[in-house]
Amino acid sequence: PFRPEELLGMVDSLLRKQERERKEWMSENDLGSSIDDDDVALELNNNKKEKEGGGGKYVNELAMYSASAQQMKDLTTELIEIKNLLKEEAQRQTNVKVEQEEMGRLAKLLPNALWMFMNDERRKRLFSSDHIRSILLFCFDDASLARKSTAKRDDLLTELERKNEKDPDRLKNFLVD
Repeated sequence: PFRPEELLGMVDSLLRKQERERKEWMSENDLGSSIDDDDVALELNNNKKEKEGGGGKYVNELAMYSASAQQMKDLTTELIEIKNLLKEEAQRQTNVKVEQEEMGRLAKLLPNALWMFMNDERRKRLFSSDHIRSILLFCFDDASLARKSTAKRDDLLTELERKNEKDPDRLKNFLVD
């Protein structure tokens, strides 16, 4: 029910919220930002060796910090993966939409393109590369050259003429259908 842009915004907000909560928790527990997981593990090992009387509370706090830090890392990693998947999906949807618009645009050119090709109208200003692409796509099912590519108009025209010579009835059959 959500659009990819909305989901990306929600994931970004959640990541920022988690970072704020982590900083608040660290400041409340007087744990500076200079403490990392290795420091915590070293402190835990040192304090476990101490007597249980005075160091137990501190060990429990460090254990809790260590567990929550690992959970934060796991959650952050998972959210980043979700964010990347959402970006990929949004890009895929954009590509599909662009491709559909291109197909629609080429479909509109097809009747004129067929008429010009069948009547040997080859002037560049009239019989453009888009006209040629529309014939290649819809009549010869050649989607590789139908997309906007680096192929020049003359190369596309040569390919169209070659395909038409190879199967001359294809365009006539397409016109009849």
